[in-house]
Parts: sequence; C-alpha cells; structure tokens
Amino acid sequence: MNRRPTPPRTPPGGAQAPEGAVPQPSGGARTAAAAGRPGRRPAAAARERSGASQAGGRAGAPPSPLAPRPTGGSAQRRRSERAAGAGSPATRSRRGAGSIAVARAAGSSLRRRPRWRPLGWRGRLLAALAVVAVLAGVLVWLLVTVPAFAVREVRVTGTERVPVGDVLALAERRRGEQLLRVDVSALAAEVAALPLVAQVRVERNWPDGLVVRVQERRAVAAVPNGDGRFRVVDEEGTVLAVSETVPAAVPLVDVDLATAGRATLRSVLEVLGGLPRELRAEVGSTGARSRDSVVLTLRSGTTVHWGSPERGARKAEVLAVLLRSEATRDAERLDVSAPDHPAVRSS
Repeated sequence: MNRRPTPPRTPPGGAQAPEGAVPQPSGGARTAAAAGRPGRRPAAAARERSGASQAGGRAGAPPSPLAPRPTGGSAQRRRSERAAGAGSPATRSRRGAGSIAVARAAGSSLRRRPRWRPLGWRGRLLAALAVVAVLAGVLVWLLVTVPAFAVREVRVTGTERVPVGDVLALAERRRGEQLLRVDVSALAAEVAALPLVAQVRVERNWPDGLVVRVQERRAVAAVPNGDGRFRVVDEEGTVLAVSETVPAAVPLVDVDLATAGRATLRSVLEVLGGLPRELRAEVGSTGARSRDSVVLTLRSGTTVHWGSPERGARKAEVLAVLLRSEATRDAERLDVSAPDHPAVRSS
C-alpha cells in the first residue's frame, strides 16, 4: 500500500529557511527519494517487489529478475511452492515429455550400433569353399608326407606270354615312394615298351599299392619266314615270336610279298585282327593277291571270299549266321564281300 508524501513542515515560529540553503526533505519524502536511487532498497520497495514475485509465482509466471532473494522464512515458502508445483499437471507433462525424449534418444543410439547380420548365400558359399580348400590341403599334405601311404605292394595282371618278372622289375623301382607322387603314366610307358605288350594301365591301390594291368598283343597270323620257320605276328605286323611250326589257333598267311607287297599283308592282318576270337579259331589259312581280295580258308574246307577290310564287323556277323545255318553249313564257297547280299555256292 503506497503512502502519499507528507508536505514539508514549517519550523515552529514560522521561521523560514535562510536564503540559499538547500531545503531538507521530510521523513516521508526522504523515504520516497531513497527508493528511487540505485543501490538502495528501502523496506517499502522490498515489500512491494516481494509481494509482486509471490503473486507471479502463484499465477505460474516466472519471478522477475529484480525480485530480491527471499531470506529466512521465504526459503521454506519456496520449498513448499516447488513441492506444490511438482505435482501440477503441467510439471508432470513436462517431465514425461523429457523422459520420452531421453528414451527415444537412447533407442536411436542403440539402433545405430552395428549389429551382426547373417551371411547371405554368397557368403555361405565362400565360407564352404574356404573350408573345403583347407581340408583338401590338409589331406594332400598327409598323403605326401605320411609313410603309411608309401608304395609297398605291386600286382600285375593280364600276362600270358609277357614275363611277369620284367614288369615287376620296372614297377619295383617305385617301392617306398609316396603313392600320390608316383608317375603312373611314366610307368605305363616303360611297361608298354616290352615286345609282347599292346596296352598298359597302371592304377593306384590305396593306401600303399600299385596295380599294373597288361593287355598283350594277339597272335593273329603265322607268316612263313623262308627258312622253314614261321613268324608269329599281331594285327600290326609286329613279330611276337619265331616258331618251327604254326601255333594252334593261329591261321597261316600265304602272301607273296614280292608280287603283292607289304600293303597286302597288312590288309590280311587287319582282317584277321578284326575277327571275333571264336571265328578266328576256325580259320585255317588266309591269303590275298591284292588289298581287296582277301580269302579265308576255314578248317572245315570252306572258302570265304572276304574282299577288303572295310565293314569287317558286319561281314563277320553275316559269316557267323551262314555257318550256323543248316542250308549253308556244308557250302563249298561263301561270299561276304557284299555283306548285305551274301552269296553261297554249294558243291
């Protein structure tokens, strides 16, 4: 509540202030003047500002920066006001919004963290290939270093006229060598160089063995040597042996090399080499005057005009049918040079 300033009092006796003297304000005037001066807070001005700050606090407005700090009992009043404001809906709303913002910020930071992701099909494929490569490397290392995989046994099959000792002598050089390091191609080439060997296949027999499979050259004809003996040859003309007599189941070849030439001999040998084993055993002799005039003489006495070596498999099939047939079994001459139209001449 504001008080009006009191007019200056006249000194008793009606005395006036001397001329030139500064008039002194009265008590009320001094208080009002002091309230307007900076740096001084009279009690009235302090009470007014304190009342205004309390009214603003009750209205929910922030206190003025010019309001004096409460002292004494005002501190207890401030704590009670804060406690009352903490339970207000506006305060709770502000606190809830702050908590939600903090939670969202924490969640976004967690989402930004790099997480492990499962591998795709390409990643799984690369991982599988890496594992297979490692395992293969370990296996190869074991095969080339462990003594248990060294060559200890050599086995030879398919030999009749080829000496087994000659084959073993070549294979024994690999004994003690790691089985994976053995050059099977080189060993097969060495064995194939033997005279009576046609083909060779060398196989690894795990964990410590080698198997040498030999296919010998077949004796398909006996060619007169000119000195009363016979050269036993295969379908390529390689001499397998020299015999005093014609071996059993080997047909005799009657070719005059001086007039017919070696090409005719090769043609006869090609025909004999293409015959099945059973049919070749029935051939007693063969001869030719040219490459396209091969003639077979069966042990039964039947003469077979074969012709050229072309279509040998079809000719052998037709001849086998004719020999099994009762109508042509006793024929004197069979002509299969044109296998689709065979000819038969009976006695």
